[in-house]
Amino acid sequence: MENLPVLRSGVSKHFSEWFLLDEDALRRLQTVLGQATLELSLTASSVFHVSREDARFYETTQVEDVVSDANVEGRRVESLFIELRAHEAQSPSRQEWITRISFESYGRSSVRLEINSEDRKWALLLADELEPEIKRTFKVKPASTGVLYAFLIPLALVVYKLHEQGFLPLQAKDGGEVSPLAALIVVTASLGFGLALLVALATAVVKPIGAIWSALFHGRCVFLWGDMIPEYNRILQLRKNVLWGGVVAFMMSFLASGLWMLI
Repeated sequence: MENLPVLRSGVSKHFSEWFLLDEDALRRLQTVLGQATLELSLTASSVFHVSREDARFYETTQVEDVVSDANVEGRRVESLFIELRAHEAQSPSRQEWITRISFESYGRSSVRLEINSEDRKWALLLADELEPEIKRTFKVKPASTGVLYAFLIPLALVVYKLHEQGFLPLQAKDGGEVSPLAALIVVTASLGFGLALLVALATAVVKPIGAIWSALFHGRCVFLWGDMIPEYNRILQLRKNVLWGGVVAFMMSFLASGLWMLI
């Protein structure tokens, strides 16, 4: 009788999200995988595969080995795979994975969930348990660049006031005077364009400024252990400062508008 091929089924899902992976998330994912192995007819264990930006990698079965990594500048963690591998007694790393969860921070942020099993029901149930835990790591929210425009309002009002007093004349194409509303729109748009150009040049030329801008307004993937903990806390504080700066700018604009009406 002809041998039939082994038929497999599973799940392959991809998420393009900014993630924050910490010790708690690693333990939750390992716990789910550990419980799932109890229903398998073979021996399996969770293996962490960690790759760093210095072109080195290591594998371990212990969460403690991962979170004890210094994660310092020049040796930052770039990707982490959590794999459920079937294995012989002493050689789990020599076998293929049954389940793999990958977190990658280089290039476009990427998270993948892949399950490959002969037991379709087991694969689908495991996917239902893992997906909510994975989505819990999608909690990195960059600050909105809209707060920066709040800083333009007081300056735009000052410039427009100078125009109203004749110190900064603006004329229409037909030679007539520009209306107050049109002048305010022109001034604000010009300042906004100037700010955008200045930020673009600064982030392109000065690497530290580019890194800060990206962390603040573009988000980032975070492997939150080692030296990354105080660095990420500084980023959060800086985002808070930027937000409050926007609030203060709005308050200044309202105050300036009130004084403007009285003058």
